[in-house]
Amino acid sequence: EAELVEHNCIDHLASGFLINDPNRNVSYTIQEPLGKGGEGYSYVALDPDGNQKVVKIITPSASSATLNLEEKLRGEFRVINRALGTNYTSFPVNPLDIAVVGDFVKGLNLEQEVIQTDRAFTQSEAAECMLQLLKGYVKPLHDGGIVHRDIKPQNIICTHNEDGSVKYTLIDFGNIRQNNGLATITLTMKGTPGYSRIKGQYEFSDDFYSLAKTAYFLITGRHPEFVGAEKYDEMNDGEKFSALRVDDKFRKVLFRMLGHEKKKEYKSADDLIRDLEKARNGKAELELDLSSAKALTLYRESSVMPESLQRRINGLKARFVEEYKGAVAERHLLSNEYLTDLEGVLVELGYKRCHFHINGSGEVQLGSPPDSDYEELLVYERSRKENSKRDILSVDNGIISRNYFRFFTLKEETDLEPYLISDTNIFLSYFKWYKTDLKALEAAFKPAPYFVYQKS
Repeated sequence: EAELVEHNCIDHLASGFLINDPNRNVSYTIQEPLGKGGEGYSYVALDPDGNQKVVKIITPSASSATLNLEEKLRGEFRVINRALGTNYTSFPVNPLDIAVVGDFVKGLNLEQEVIQTDRAFTQSEAAECMLQLLKGYVKPLHDGGIVHRDIKPQNIICTHNEDGSVKYTLIDFGNIRQNNGLATITLTMKGTPGYSRIKGQYEFSDDFYSLAKTAYFLITGRHPEFVGAEKYDEMNDGEKFSALRVDDKFRKVLFRMLGHEKKKEYKSADDLIRDLEKARNGKAELELDLSSAKALTLYRESSVMPESLQRRINGLKARFVEEYKGAVAERHLLSNEYLTDLEGVLVELGYKRCHFHINGSGEVQLGSPPDSDYEELLVYERSRKENSKRDILSVDNGIISRNYFRFFTLKEETDLEPYLISDTNIFLSYFKWYKTDLKALEAAFKPAPYFVYQKS
């Protein structure tokens, strides 16, 4: 006989425990636990006909009335079942908790699949997974006015068929929402941080965003970071997705799915399916084991200039033009604040500061100055990894020349000191010297090939 499910027992229901659905007068027999998800506790159970089901017990937020939410869920499940041919239902198990029942799907979820096979997905495999989910689940849900709101690797089951094909099944509809519906009645979570937009109003584009983040996991083997503020989420996605080992056509689709540029975001699943079909096959794809995929992802992400760094570079150039362009350096020195910000950027670009000092006679001393007649000359040096050359930025700031900056490239074995005190004519006769301060800055800010960026 079915028993009352007490709230403090929902995380450890024993095998053989009976849960009764009062709406349909049906009991489910618990077999084994499946684990804890973001919104509740899941179990494998048997219905009266012996069919395996998944019973997920969830606890609504304190602001939600259990009966009202359960009625709302049942209404939305009717739409889902009609669209997908599924058999989802829900019912209250006590005054605080709701049971959501769905069909049990054999196989591993995508997170387990990637870990167990020890390999990341190729571009074409990731695209095939996305297309199956879009055609079989996302589009029918959207046609019915429903947003899934929690697409992630743990909610996608991967089933390998005997013919070698793979079927992907979207599960866990406990977070469904109506398109453009306000989050007035919710569960304990409104999605999964890192995969879901955490906000109060839900749109079809939220599912595209989650699917793009899922593709990131499949290709890299790493879960996307959760970045709360939308502005910083956009910056973070710009850095991470720019570094993916995919071709430009597929990357453009992923950026549109993220929807950070509202004018370019996908408005319908049909448009997204069309573009994914065109971009599914990548060039010269390689299968990678999981550890190599993660290591390559870390390297590529650190080898692409972060958007945050590029913004700081743009800011330094704009400030220089506004405050110093056209001025004589010795009469209008760079501020300490500007020099500090400049050094922070140069360090992230791979430069190191050389401790040169110069006196009024033009004598240059490396290291500590011998006496108080010397003042520091700011010189930054970066070795290139692809050849035996090094980049030099001398921040003259009126000490040697009328200019603020000089930039030049020397061979590794060439002595630097003579070049620091040479006059302009000698500079022009020996190497390419950037005559204007802004051009010198732009040359110094140019990324060095194969350089791994250091986060500040």
